[in-house]
Amino acid sequence: MCSSDLDDIAVATLLSLSADSKDRDVRGVVEAALANLSILSCSRANIVDTGAVGILKNMVGTKAVRAGTPSTADADARATVAHVLCNLTTMKINQPEMIKQQVDRVVHVLVEGADCIGREYLSLALANFACHERYHEVLATDPKAVGLKDLVALAKGPPDLASIDTKANVSCALSNLACSPDCCLALVEAGALKTLQALLEEDTLEIKKDAVIALCYLVVNEDTKGAAIEAGVIS
Repeated sequence: MCSSDLDDIAVATLLSLSADSKDRDVRGVVEAALANLSILSCSRANIVDTGAVGILKNMVGTKAVRAGTPSTADADARATVAHVLCNLTTMKINQPEMIKQQVDRVVHVLVEGADCIGREYLSLALANFACHERYHEVLATDPKAVGLKDLVALAKGPPDLASIDTKANVSCALSNLACSPDCCLALVEAGALKTLQALLEEDTLEIKKDAVIALCYLVVNEDTKGAAIEAGVIS
């Protein structure tokens, strides 16, 4: 039996357990097992197609995912899901299927109440998506489907929540998305202008650079030029 077959069996088992068991110890085993599968590069590329996103939805609460309300799962479960999301999005081969399975809804229920480390994982997951042209296509056609407001929200808050790493991830993601002309209007509608202006005030050069790149794209785009000028990006 090849490793992909073993991954399929493991994911099917974890999917069933995450859906059926309310026992915290059992769910803890599921969380640990999925985290391990997402860390190993040999299994990371196999498990999305066979149910990993379904497990993540079960872990944060399917009712919350459907309703778009904050997850009521415990802190350990939320932290593990954020970590797994980050691991899975590092492989471009996983991203189209994750988008198709609406993994953004999982991100959405985790943003509110996420701690500093959780925000770093979530922002990096979204930044990984922003490097993939498929994410840009979805964003341009259905802005509500990809968690843009969540990306913007992750950069807000005191340093003990919105760390330098989180802000760097958000700034990088926004600059990558803004380079696609069809994405610019969706970015402005999600509140990216204010976030980018705030990121310009950061001391970290990389954050400033990415924020400047994003704002330049928004200023020259015909659909967003007026909003950028009105926001005071240029005088």
